[in-house]
Amino acid sequence: MLGTFETLQATDWIDVPLLVHIAPKTSGSVRPYILGGTTISFKVGETFKTTGAIESSVDADLFKDTDVALTIAAGCRFPWVPDRL
Repeated sequence: MLGTFETLQATDWIDVPLLVHIAPKTSGSVRPYILGGTTISFKVGETFKTTGAIESSVDADLFKDTDVALTIAAGCRFPWVPDRL
């Protein structure tokens, strides 16, 4: 019997979002907006780890070095919150 162990795939990425900010004119004080665009991700590290009764850590190469994703977000600006903190 080996006991209890856990296996993890740990991957570190740097994400670079390229977004467009659209804020339509409104008559009220609350200003809605949407963001949209793409995010390019660059892999900076990838490790296959086993912890518990069995301990090991090895470099892995299961994912591509770059990835591209679609990013969409929405929000509102309120008059009592400053634009920049």
